[in-house]
Amino acid sequence: ASAARAGMLQEWESLLAVREVVTGALETQRREGKIGGALEASVTLRAAPAVAAMLSRRQDDLPALFIVSQVMVEPAPDLSTPSGVDVAVTTAPGSKCARCWRVLESVGADAELPVLCARCVAAVREIRGRTH
Repeated sequence: ASAARAGMLQEWESLLAVREVVTGALETQRREGKIGGALEASVTLRAAPAVAAMLSRRQDDLPALFIVSQVMVEPAPDLSTPSGVDVAVTTAPGSKCARCWRVLESVGADAELPVLCARCVAAVREIRGRTH
C-alpha cells in the first residue's frame, strides 16, 4: 500500500508540473489575444514517452485538471524540454455547452438537448431517470 501511495503521489506531482506548463502557455495565448478564456482552448501536449504514457492514463481527467475544453496527448520520443512536454494551444472547435461550458463538437448533436455536449446529455438523462 505504501509503494502504491508513493506512486500515486509521484504521478500527481508530475500532473501538477505539467499543469503549470499548460497554465503558462494558456496565459501567453490569453495575453496575445488568441483566446479569451481557458475553456476556449484546445491543448495538444507533445510529451516524452514516459510522460505521454502517464498523461494518456489520465486522458479523461486532463480537461478538468487544466480547465480547458480539449486535451490531446502525442508521444514525442525526440523531445528534450526540461518539463518533458511541449504545449500547443489552439481555439477549441465546436460550440459552448450550456452546462459544463466546455467548447466541444458534440454540442448540438442531441435534438432533445441541443445546447449540451454528449457528456452532459448523458448526465442529465441519468439525473432525470433518478427523479422519475
